[in-house]
Amino acid sequence: MYFVTDWIKRVNFDAQREQRMARLQKKMEAFDLNGLLLFKVENIRFATGIHPSWFPSIPIRNTAVLKLGRKDSVNFVASGNLKHRQKTTYWLPSEDIYPLPYMENIALVKRASENFKKAFAKMDLSEGNVGIDLFTLYILAELQQIFPKMRWVDGDRCVKEAMAIKNEEDLKCLKISSQCADVAMAHTLEKVEVGKRECEILGEGVYALYALGASIPQGQLTVASGEENLFPLTRFATDKMIRYGDLVFIDIGGYFNGMFGQVKRTIVCGKPNPCQKEIYKAVYEAQVVAMNSMKNKIRASEILKVVQEVYEKKGFRQYADSKVLAHGIGVGGFESPFIGEGLPDFELQEGMVFLLEPTLVVPGVPGGGTVSLGNIVAITHDGGVVLNTIGYDENLLS
Repeated sequence: MYFVTDWIKRVNFDAQREQRMARLQKKMEAFDLNGLLLFKVENIRFATGIHPSWFPSIPIRNTAVLKLGRKDSVNFVASGNLKHRQKTTYWLPSEDIYPLPYMENIALVKRASENFKKAFAKMDLSEGNVGIDLFTLYILAELQQIFPKMRWVDGDRCVKEAMAIKNEEDLKCLKISSQCADVAMAHTLEKVEVGKRECEILGEGVYALYALGASIPQGQLTVASGEENLFPLTRFATDKMIRYGDLVFIDIGGYFNGMFGQVKRTIVCGKPNPCQKEIYKAVYEAQVVAMNSMKNKIRASEILKVVQEVYEKKGFRQYADSKVLAHGIGVGGFESPFIGEGLPDFELQEGMVFLLEPTLVVPGVPGGGTVSLGNIVAITHDGGVVLNTIGYDENLLS
């Protein structure tokens, strides 16, 4: 974590945007897209750099229009954010940023139509294949009516494939966001004690995230403890009090400078029982062998295999939560590609970044038997680099 200085080069955000756009343009060409109409906030942030408005209950508050062969974009932002985005988005002309109503009914969609026409005209985009990543039926109907010569096709996969490979500036941002997640996790772990409620502990983590400068927390942050909330795993925080001997699972993450950082740890409050230690050691070993295996050109199925072999050797194979062993992370908190049982196999590439999160969910263990450990791993030419640095529970490893 650092301040702005004049004596060292740090993140070059202009270069980051240029490199992302160059990669996206190549993907648009490969997908035979004349243009893109983006509504998903992570896709907009990746493609344009503009700061989105994250608002889970109103998914469509931002829009971006891009055209094959052009490095600029026309953007729509929530009406209340218009003046701020026009003032601060220095790499785009302010007149290329339009207000967007909430798009929650047909009348509001029609209200946006005239500005959509202006945006597409400015981009000289009137026909051909245009990829779209998110819509409602009445949004699609309105677009078909005002742009009758366009063919609306899937654009989400195109952006996902472009996002999967991070550039050098992206990796700098991810190191910072991972460090922020680690600091928040360390603060949270210090607050775990007998008699504290899960929601109190999580409140400390959220406080730390925002105090560090997070824009938003990463989805449903979690503090879960004991038999009641670790099997089945409760993926939020309740009012349950933590007791002596409870395992406590914590999932912390947030959005910093356009990138998500995340870390997962499981600790014991007090002294662990032998079964808890065996589960923890199995997950820890699985994480280590997986991290050591995550290299350029290795296949995802091989990563899954080494983890399953550890669980088999330790006698916990049937308790593995392997539907998603790892997922991409970056501008989005839950990105492609995914590593897990029954998922498409693929070859890891330099520039991919994953949250690796081996997990065992074992029932009937006093104090709880669920253990999950999660680190962000970047694939480089030298192998996998772990971006999180926070340690593990020595009481469970001894």
